[in-house]
Amino acid sequence: MFKKLNVLLLIFGIVSAFASVPAKAIENGTDDLNNKRLVSIYRGLYSETAVLFCSGFLFSADIVFSAGHCFNSPGSGSYDLFVSEPGVKASQINKKIKVVEHFSPSDMDDLNFNNDFAILILEKPISTVTQAKIISLDKLKDLISNNSIIKISGYGLQSNACFEYAPTCVGVTGLDSKRSRLDMPRTPKTINAKLTPENRLKNKVNIFKPNGLEVYAQYSEGTSICGGDSGGPNTVFLDNEEFYIGASSSTSSANACGMGAELSGGGYSTFYPAANYLDLISESINAAKSWRDLAKKTPSSILCIKGNIEKVVISKTPKCASGYKQTTLENAKPMESKLCPEIGKISGSLTCVASEGKKVWFKLTIEQSFNGHATIGSQCYRDGVITMGYNNDKEYVTIICSFREAGAFPKWLDL
Repeated sequence: MFKKLNVLLLIFGIVSAFASVPAKAIENGTDDLNNKRLVSIYRGLYSETAVLFCSGFLFSADIVFSAGHCFNSPGSGSYDLFVSEPGVKASQINKKIKVVEHFSPSDMDDLNFNNDFAILILEKPISTVTQAKIISLDKLKDLISNNSIIKISGYGLQSNACFEYAPTCVGVTGLDSKRSRLDMPRTPKTINAKLTPENRLKNKVNIFKPNGLEVYAQYSEGTSICGGDSGGPNTVFLDNEEFYIGASSSTSSANACGMGAELSGGGYSTFYPAANYLDLISESINAAKSWRDLAKKTPSSILCIKGNIEKVVISKTPKCASGYKQTTLENAKPMESKLCPEIGKISGSLTCVASEGKKVWFKLTIEQSFNGHATIGSQCYRDGVITMGYNNDKEYVTIICSFREAGAFPKWLDL
């Protein structure tokens, strides 16, 4: 079960010395598009409707490093996790790969964020990158004593969208999910910071009890990491080569991402070096190989059709029987309650929706579509189902067929 830490100062996995307030992305950062290793991490029942909540680093084509508190803290409920392709604007309609396993240090302390590190194994490779290089603890010690500059990247929140629309912002999935969805698409951002010994930090505060393995990075005034940047990479360039240090864990004495008072000297972030967890990384590499080997042995399926008869053939080398032609869900004739290929797609009176763990065709949209998708405010059937459609600003978003507004029929409403 994936869990969420209930700390008053926690905003989407980021801690501030000030009160929790609406957050932007990395404060005063620059765009980090085309970063081949920076990824966004989502959670939800479906990739199309999942919510971005943390950032990560593509250690290899199917292994992601992130922060442990994103996945291991108490009370978040059960979700599937998905990782989107690296270095692009985050969007719910991006290609996403499902997470099949995740690891964290056995002695991770949820209360004090000690050993706040996690490793995710993807269902299949999302990129062609080779294995990244991790900075050694000895080399890192030298970098800290020299106040070396590091790069911090992430997919943090960029607007106050939820709060601008309050109180209608609080939808069926709660304020946090609502706000995250309204904040799409989201551009990856980066800032530079200085590795700094704890005794030389400016504006040091005692929020958590350290365990001695932490590393600190001092921001310049007006910059900081923000909500959603948790798990984002801290890297350093040596001789034109990038080395991974660790995943963003928390931030203190920052300027609350543009919503609080700035402190002279700036705030700082805390994270844990990946070099502390080489055994765990080795375990994850073996796990990823096992999943790849399993995928090679796992039967695949094809859809075969003859007239109005459809058959799914499952085998290592599936073939259609005589008289049947191989097709795909995309090409299959839409039929009520049959599987469908793309949430949001409309065909005649049928709409491809998320319902009870499946993507199925339902007779839903009664009126008014745009670009072949349902639109907010139009009538629909079947209260409570979710799909993708367009809002009044012609933005492609998650919508729900709901009786939340009184009427003879439910309407497509903003989730």
